[in-house]
Amino acid sequence: MSETSEADRDAAYDYLKKVGLEPNPDAIANLAGPLTDALRIVCERKYSERMWKMRGWKGLAHDIIDKAFRLRFREWEMRELDEDSPRDMINFCCYYLRLGHEGKPWGEMGSPG
Repeated sequence: MSETSEADRDAAYDYLKKVGLEPNPDAIANLAGPLTDALRIVCERKYSERMWKMRGWKGLAHDIIDKAFRLRFREWEMRELDEDSPRDMINFCCYYLRLGHEGKPWGEMGSPG
């Protein structure tokens, strides 16, 4: 788990206020911690809208489920902390919500079945 600084928490508080929310400790901690960590992946890997839209909404839902299975395996079977799968799920969930049911369900790859 990444440590958050006071500056990170202050920035999260300010952001939540700017978008019209009343910040509470959990919201601040989530935004300054795991949500920022997930967004860091998007920024560092230079993800683009084109890339995730190519997956289609069913493809994205599949990616979310795949990450959930991976999290379950690593936690239940291997008994190790899995920080990557939840971060990836956060990003896939955001893409899924942004895409809705627009475009082809399985994107450019087509149905796997």
